[in-house]
Amino acid sequence: MPRPLHRGLISIYASSASTVDDLLDLVGKGLEGEYTKEESSKISDRIDRLEEVGRGRDYLEDPRLVGYYRVQYVQDVGRGRPVGGNFRYTAAGRALFKTTDALQHILDKGVAVNMLYLKFLGSIPACVVLRGDFEQLSDAERAQVEVKFQTPPPGLSPQTIKASFDSPRISFGPSGLFTFNVGPTTTVYLDTIYLDERIRIGKNRYGGRFVFTRLGEAECLPGSPADAWRKFLAQSPGEVFLPPILHDACLTGGASQD
Repeated sequence: MPRPLHRGLISIYASSASTVDDLLDLVGKGLEGEYTKEESSKISDRIDRLEEVGRGRDYLEDPRLVGYYRVQYVQDVGRGRPVGGNFRYTAAGRALFKTTDALQHILDKGVAVNMLYLKFLGSIPACVVLRGDFEQLSDAERAQVEVKFQTPPPGLSPQTIKASFDSPRISFGPSGLFTFNVGPTTTVYLDTIYLDERIRIGKNRYGGRFVFTRLGEAECLPGSPADAWRKFLAQSPGEVFLPPILHDACLTGGASQD
């Protein structure tokens, strides 16, 4: 006799919760952590399981999608610059900036905000903020992206969005006293392959996967670092001359380049 449907759902939920527990333990080192091959393999396995659970679900219509998130883990697939652009993926960027936190917020009405907290020259606090509008890709658009960027199987799901980000806004100092825009606008494609009350898992056009952890209520209060994007975007950016090495480090910085 088949089990009642509600029992099956309870079993799936319990299994997913256990897998999320495991995944959170495995990615506890954070974005800047060093992961062994064995640890990376275990992380990939847990993500595979959750991606299977999420297959066919309409996460873009799920109210839990909206929230403030920390970029906890990025799977390196050898292509693209997933988080931080040239701030984290060039010698100049690494020499000038140390990443202290990376956030991605999903707001109402199709708006995403990326934040990258840094220490300039090891001591001066800085923050890069990008605001972007996003929309769901059609089946035809998604297929074009998969062909153009050779997305590995199983490809992108219908939960894939295209986010168009403004030029990065960089603020130096605790209060963002020196604020200016630098770098080009950017376009990002991100597929949501799993979502619950604790985490969101995304996949880029190259197949690289991201683990985002939802911030606690206290971390999202007005005036908190996670909410400081409002202040930085409200400030009028100045015009500043940048030495070539700093300009190169800033180009595309802060965006979830994929």
